[in-house]
Amino acid sequence: MTRTAHAFRALPSRAHAAGRRLGRTGCAVVAIACGDSGSVAPAPPPEELLPPPALESIPYERLGSGKLAFRRASDGNYLYVIDAGARTVAALNLGSFSADPALSPDGTRIAYAAYSGSGQGTAYDVSTKRITGADSQRVSALEGQEFSPSWSPDGQDVYFSSLLAGGLYRQSVSSSPLRPTPVLTGDSHPCLYGSQDSPVSASASGRLAFSCGSAVYTANDDGSDVRELLRRETPPGRADGLWAPTWSPDGQWLAFLRAFEDTTPGAPPLTLAVGVIRADGSESRFVASIPMGPIVNTIGRNNLSLAWSPDGSRLAFNVMAGGLTSHIYVVDIDGTGLMQLTTRPDAHDHSLTWVR
Repeated sequence: MTRTAHAFRALPSRAHAAGRRLGRTGCAVVAIACGDSGSVAPAPPPEELLPPPALESIPYERLGSGKLAFRRASDGNYLYVIDAGARTVAALNLGSFSADPALSPDGTRIAYAAYSGSGQGTAYDVSTKRITGADSQRVSALEGQEFSPSWSPDGQDVYFSSLLAGGLYRQSVSSSPLRPTPVLTGDSHPCLYGSQDSPVSASASGRLAFSCGSAVYTANDDGSDVRELLRRETPPGRADGLWAPTWSPDGQWLAFLRAFEDTTPGAPPLTLAVGVIRADGSESRFVASIPMGPIVNTIGRNNLSLAWSPDGSRLAFNVMAGGLTSHIYVVDIDGTGLMQLTTRPDAHDHSLTWVR
């Protein structure tokens, strides 16, 4: 894979340039990708990305503390990191044909999926690099495509999904040679074949959480003791899916997103609801509900994502407004204080992580 070190830049607080808008893909409602998941057409040569436009004004006080990172794909391909305590914003050029950035628990590295070129038996691989853009290291070495990386709570391992092999894998970031360990395979859990569009979430107690569209599951970090925690029965011809289950910092709760078609007279065509459920399934509630655009089409993955604040008091999540536009919101876990955080009309903000 060709690697270029990109600068990590501090930015002012107001946008001053409009981004390039991508066209619609024609996928189904809340579909994350289209086509044959086992192969991709060769990508064109990488192009130089534009300098990052300044981010719009951010209400830092609403975030409290920590670093909230997200991908904005509409101006090129940048990871923005909002440091609530320092009240600064910085941007990392991810490079062409890179996706799914996830900030490490200590905030020093990112994991991401990147196009690795044809003729190598692989199309997309997962790598990590410092947020300065230096020290890129490949993590996955499987045939086919690997996407949706996430970190273990101690920052020693990266989890990712394989579309061709099917299932979830784990790789130590310090091990060489690369020998990813299968955690959950498509054979043992068929819904994982080509459908793992939200990254797995790992808790400090050693439990994983993942979704397969209509259900949320938990499992031990070795793939044992798989349990169905939550399910939505989708009526024929309607959209109703569960996405992005994410452990709270104390491992006692899971937050999740529900994207569904609301048939209430006068309601918007699609609604995104943010819910939380106890790890044992004994209690659940919705904390926010926001209308979505009539069509949810995007290129890439992790397009519906959420993140807990480091102190566990609030949630950040993105709401898709139709086409390739989405914005980030924040809400307290008791359902109060709902606020839109990013506001640029043509921006596609997603792939959220929130660390100390």
